Amino acid sequence: MNPTVVDSVISSNVYLPTVIVYTVSLFFIPYSHFSFNKQKKKKYGILETVGLDKKSIGVMLVQDNVTLAASSILVGFVAGTLFAIIFILGINKIIRIDGLGWDFSIMAYARLLLFLVIVYGVTISVEYIIIRKSSIRTLLNDDRKIRRGHKPYLIAEIAGVFLLLLASVYLICIMDQEHNNYLIAAFVTMIIGAYIIIDNSMVYTEILKKKDPSRYYKNMLVYTGVEYRFQDGKKVIFFTICLLALAIYFQAFSLTTEEISYEMVETYHPHQIEYCELDGINNISDEDFQDIVDSNNIRIKYKKSIPYFISNGMTMISESDASDQTNSIYDIEQGECVILLQYDEKDGYQHDKEVNIRTLHFDNGLLSEKIVDVRDDIITGTFDSLPEHIVVLCDDDFTKLYRNEATDFLGMIHFVDCESDNESVVLGNALRKAFAVSNSSYDDTAYYKVSIQNEAYEEDRQSSFFLIFVLAIIGCICTLTSVVITRFKLMLEEDYDRKKYKSLLTIGFSKAEVRQIISKEMSVYMTIPVVLSTVISGIMSYALMSLSDKGLQSLGYVLLFGGLIYILQKVLCRLYTDTIVSDIY
Repeated sequence: MNPTVVDSVISSNVYLPTVIVYTVSLFFIPYSHFSFNKQKKKKYGILETVGLDKKSIGVMLVQDNVTLAASSILVGFVAGTLFAIIFILGINKIIRIDGLGWDFSIMAYARLLLFLVIVYGVTISVEYIIIRKSSIRTLLNDDRKIRRGHKPYLIAEIAGVFLLLLASVYLICIMDQEHNNYLIAAFVTMIIGAYIIIDNSMVYTEILKKKDPSRYYKNMLVYTGVEYRFQDGKKVIFFTICLLALAIYFQAFSLTTEEISYEMVETYHPHQIEYCELDGINNISDEDFQDIVDSNNIRIKYKKSIPYFISNGMTMISESDASDQTNSIYDIEQGECVILLQYDEKDGYQHDKEVNIRTLHFDNGLLSEKIVDVRDDIITGTFDSLPEHIVVLCDDDFTKLYRNEATDFLGMIHFVDCESDNESVVLGNALRKAFAVSNSSYDDTAYYKVSIQNEAYEEDRQSSFFLIFVLAIIGCICTLTSVVITRFKLMLEEDYDRKKYKSLLTIGFSKAEVRQIISKEMSVYMTIPVVLSTVISGIMSYALMSLSDKGLQSLGYVLLFGGLIYILQKVLCRLYTDTIVSDIY
């Protein structure tokens, strides 16, 4: 997006969802084509038995898949273009950015088309090779036979749970702003653990079979049905867990981040207008300032200026001024200093906490300042021109050093509050215009830009709403993709399920009993991925947001969205059960 229209903080929120959509496509496109060809294998086998050669069958497969791919791309481009227009209109309405419009980019379509052609090309090529190497017997075999897979191992299941717990302990107990280098590794460890748990989940039925055989044999049809579905579709289940975990995490992340960012604005913008004056930059006389105020009918409620100086790369202010701004008592003696960190230590970002006071020159002698305390009392966190650490000296030391020849720069930090937000915006913009004229260069005006609190709140609102809007769409896409994948998998199994459950009727099972078996089997199959994805996203959200004291709020959002998806899966389970029951009667 154009940075002159949309702030880069806002537009950067598009990048991660874009990567996720591309990643999902890398799985979903091959999966859909492999499933499509899987249904047609028996047809190709019959054609080969009546004399059609492998090459002709391969050409037929390529034609079918190219037609499917071309149709998908065409429909996707049309639907995507319409959705993009709706998206632009939506964010225009939500975040109200003047000048944001629609731009048709041929290169964007060309890059996307190239990506899709490569993915579809590789997928169809792999399918062509497979069909050329498959025997008639392989093509005619019913791939919907029960495939038990490997024997589940208790030690492997324990290992999967251990990996999940190990990553959780790191995230919750060890990780902080200074030790977050292994965040991605922890997430990957959790995903691997979840896959191992799914891969060996039937170990619980083996344990139940030994410990409580009566209960096992009473529900044997349910357990064997679940075992087949987990073994045959473990890759689908694993991918579903990843998608749902992302969907839940993104919703919790966006809503919790909105709360955090609003609090950060309050912390870093304590006054409606703030600006730095340094060695002639942003300099305005009291008379000129008053002229601006009077000409714009602005009512000043509060006005304060704090002198500071920079020496040896360190920014110094006096104890009395620091106390007035922070409402804190420092009790600093001569030769001592207090360091004020100009950031919230719980803002979730990594900061350099190492503070070393260099020796200050004074009257051709040496004055060493001893650090007696380090606090996170924020004077202002809005200026690029001020460092993350401000040194507070006792008033006597500050007065002696302020005009010392070794002082590098002298400056003032100005704070202004007006009777209304609108007045502060008018005054802030008027000061910017005045400084643009009086300052020697545009770079000085930009670097020492006047900070307007109301602008910060508006930018935060736009950024937060944009993030929520985009991640809500991505969450819906991830959830819908998981539902489609699961439904597609069940569709491939429908004929087999009808035959299996209809055979139960022929041996004496009642309609209610068959319905109960189907319902239990599908309930386990469709809700276990939701539970695991909720656990993974809950741990990630709680750990990350705890860095900003928002862990419980984030966990609450995870449980809320996890619960909604759980209800959705139960509804889909009921619909599938009704479909199968109605078909077999």
